Amino acid sequence: MLWTVELEGGPQRVNHAAVPVGEKIYSFGGYCTGENYRTIRNMDVHILDTVTYRWKAIEIRQERKCVPFQRYGHTAVAFGHLVYGQAPVYRDFHTATGVDGVMYVWGGREVKSGLYDSPEHEEYGSDLYALDTTASRWSVVHCSGCLPIGRRSHSAFVYRGQIYIFGGFNGREECHFNDLHRFDPSKCDFDDNDPKDNVEEVTALEDDVYGEELTDRRLKDHNDLHVLDFEPSLKTLCLIQVQTLKLDTTWLPRELQALLEVMSMPNTITRPLNHTG
Repeated sequence: MLWTVELEGGPQRVNHAAVPVGEKIYSFGGYCTGENYRTIRNMDVHILDTVTYRWKAIEIRQERKCVPFQRYGHTAVAFGHLVYGQAPVYRDFHTATGVDGVMYVWGGREVKSGLYDSPEHEEYGSDLYALDTTASRWSVVHCSGCLPIGRRSHSAFVYRGQIYIFGGFNGREECHFNDLHRFDPSKCDFDDNDPKDNVEEVTALEDDVYGEELTDRRLKDHNDLHVLDFEPSLKTLCLIQVQTLKLDTTWLPRELQALLEVMSMPNTITRPLNHTG
C-alpha cells in the first residue's frame, strides 16, 4: 500500500460524493468556502480520468426539475453504469457503499433540526445499516471486532469485496480522525488497517484509491488529488524513484516520459472563489 501521486488544481470542495464508473470517477456537488449557495442551481458534476489524472466539468443542460440541486453531505453509490443517492432520515455527511447488491450506510451526523454547527444537538452513531436492493428492505448489521467511533465527513470505498472507512470528524469529541478501518461483509467484522495519512474523500478503482481534499490543521477547502496504490507495480515504484531522485528522463522511452508527466502535472480546473456568496 503506497501513496503514488499528488496533484493540485482539481475541483475545490468538501463533503461531495464520488463514485467510480469504468475508468472514470464522478464527483457530485460539495461545498466550497466563498461560493454562492443562496441561489438554487443544478448540482455540478466533475469527472476524473484515472488514466491521465485529468479532471473536467460536465455541463448539464437538462431542466431544473430533472436535476438534483446543488448540495453537500450527501452520498452516492454506483451500480453497473448508474449512480444512485440515498440518505436515511435525519442523517447527513454519512457514506454509502455497495457490495453484492447490498448498500451499506455507516456513520454521519444525526440531528433532527438540521442545524449545521451545533454539537450539543448532534449524535454520531456507529451502527451499520444495510439496504438489500433486491428485497428493498433495510436492516441493522450486528458487527463484531474493532468498531470505529461514530463520525461524519469520513470516506468509504470497496476494494476486493471489503469496505474501508477512512478519516472523519466527531463534533462532540472535537476530534478529527486519520484512521483506516476495514469491514468484511461476509463475516460482519471490523478491523484496523491504518495508513500514515488521511484523505477526506476517497474512491476505489481496481488497485488504486483516488482521494481529494487532504486534511491538514488549517481545515481549508483543498483541490488536490492523492492516489493510494494497494499493489504498486515495479514500474510504478521505479517511476516514483525517478521523481524522488530527480533523475534525467531524456533517455527514457516516450511512454514512460508520458506517465511521469501525468503523475506530476497539476490540474487546472479549480475556479476562482465567488466571495459574494
